[in-house]
Amino acid sequence: MMALQKSDFKPNPMYLIVAAVLFLIVLLRTAWISDDAYITLRVVLNFTTGHGPIFNWEERVQGYTHPVWFLLLSLGTYVFGHVEYVTFAFSIATSLAVFVALLRWAPQNYYAMFLVGLLACLSKSFVDFSSSGLENPLSHAFLLLIVFISSLKVEDAERRVLAVLLLCSVLYLNRQDLVLIVFPLIVYLLVVARLSVTRNIRLIALAASPALLWLSFSLFYYGFPFPNTAYAKLGTGIDLDVRIPRGIEYLRHSVVRDPVTLFGIAVGSLFGLFGGPIGRCLVFGVCLYLCYIVSIGGDFMEGRFLSAPFVVSLAVLGRGLSSKHAVFALTIPTIILGRITIGPNVLAGPSYSNVPVPSNGIADERGIWLQKNGLLSGSRLYKGNWPTTGTSVNQTSIPTRITCGSLGRESFQSPAVHFIDPCALTDPLLARLPTMSINMRVGHFLRYLPVHYDRSIQYRMNLLSDPKTKRYWESIRTVTRGALLSPGRIAEIVKLNLGLIEKPDFELYRSATAPKGPELEVVHEDDLRQIVPQNSPWDLPGNMVFANTLEVVLAQKVSVASIDISVDCNDEYQVAGLRNNEWIPLTTINPSRSAKGLARSLNILPNTVADVEKIRITGKSGDGYYSLGHLLLNP
Repeated sequence: MMALQKSDFKPNPMYLIVAAVLFLIVLLRTAWISDDAYITLRVVLNFTTGHGPIFNWEERVQGYTHPVWFLLLSLGTYVFGHVEYVTFAFSIATSLAVFVALLRWAPQNYYAMFLVGLLACLSKSFVDFSSSGLENPLSHAFLLLIVFISSLKVEDAERRVLAVLLLCSVLYLNRQDLVLIVFPLIVYLLVVARLSVTRNIRLIALAASPALLWLSFSLFYYGFPFPNTAYAKLGTGIDLDVRIPRGIEYLRHSVVRDPVTLFGIAVGSLFGLFGGPIGRCLVFGVCLYLCYIVSIGGDFMEGRFLSAPFVVSLAVLGRGLSSKHAVFALTIPTIILGRITIGPNVLAGPSYSNVPVPSNGIADERGIWLQKNGLLSGSRLYKGNWPTTGTSVNQTSIPTRITCGSLGRESFQSPAVHFIDPCALTDPLLARLPTMSINMRVGHFLRYLPVHYDRSIQYRMNLLSDPKTKRYWESIRTVTRGALLSPGRIAEIVKLNLGLIEKPDFELYRSATAPKGPELEVVHEDDLRQIVPQNSPWDLPGNMVFANTLEVVLAQKVSVASIDISVDCNDEYQVAGLRNNEWIPLTTINPSRSAKGLARSLNILPNTVADVEKIRITGKSGDGYYSLGHLLLNP
């Protein structure tokens, strides 16, 4: 097998054009924007309309993980205007360039070119995240540039090292953890360049300057060097022995749902091991990255973290495919495995849908969101009327909403609302609190809301009950809301990042004893008469999300023979009725395994209960976030 070096094979341009057109058709039919991407798009519009690169208008929080992708979308939106079409255009154009580059630079013959193109088209991970609005396409492009420049034979090794290191610095700013893939390659290039220690240090410092500049800006502007999502997802407090089985399940899920991707990674790694030193370095980097993915527990989006190692493996594989017999031998299993993914990738197109989430919590995100957010099948949310002015400092209260599962789409449609994210992706305090349960979907780790946290946000005051949490949040508030150049703010940035501010009692937030909110919340019956369909999101706007007990005041005394109710399917609830100053147990609602989100049920009582004045719904067990969709009492 050939070492990883530039191929002398030059395919006929017509073959490349035909292949590019076919892949462009696939991209157009499958293009979508994920819910997580809308978080970034909300920040883009805030930035381009003068609010700053922030998610909620009152807080400087880096709610995106990819500064380079964010800045590119911001520039495109500023020039062309429509953020969603800019996102589609940049994603599709970049992914098409990556596909053509793989075909042009990787193969040794037409048969190899066909196999590489076939693997790319049948990889659900690659197709799904060639759009999605996330940073994957740009990351793929940076990785290929690093691979191609590293493989070139040049006389000036120092310039090659500098170019690769600069690209690695930019790659870091687009997706920090992807540097693991190219880390062994960086070490190898520095060794073979045979430069002095002083020169190596200068090269690394020069190449790292873009990353260091951004980290400095982030530390000054946001108050923290890393994205808020990093603190939210990596600071959950979940032990490694819990995360690793989930990470292995993430790979096993891909074997079942998208075997072509792991097959491409495995074959590319095999060819790389028997190729040249650059190929072996890339294989070690891919293995290092996969170990990292397993160590963090994988992800809730199937295939998202596998597209980058897949692209690198395709580059390595194509460079090593000099034998036609090897190509034929690999094409057969590719076609066999591709029978699973040819439907969602090629045949279904804009009509593709796969909404149910498996019990392991790893979702087909394109299947969930394509019908709503697809280029050809969905509708555009941006109407060209993003507010150019934010909340006034004189406002005593601001609109707030608590949501996690569909945070991106909902927040994009309500720019003036402050969204409290229990999953902590955009919340600076909750991101630094541990998750309350290990039984959450990876990437969606719910936190307990401190007592009066939502009211503190609404009234723009620190009303928290727990003294330690209150002091800790006051420091965060100073950093994220105070005047940028205030000496007090700078001091708080230093203390927070050095761990000099006393943290809350994390055990309270991990356990069922954590303060969650008011013990009793009261609503009126009229607020609950609109029937909410089965399987609606538990945090759908209009639902009553409560921490412990919800008391429903009835318009008049009624007789109750049955109760039509929709509640969060994960939890157990007890329903009682008040009659003559006595609470009478009416029914118990158990968790529903068949539902996703809200579960609707009709509960027939053993005996009719007359003269009921109030209904009390108490959450008894579950994930600690209780939700009521509707309540109808039948005589």
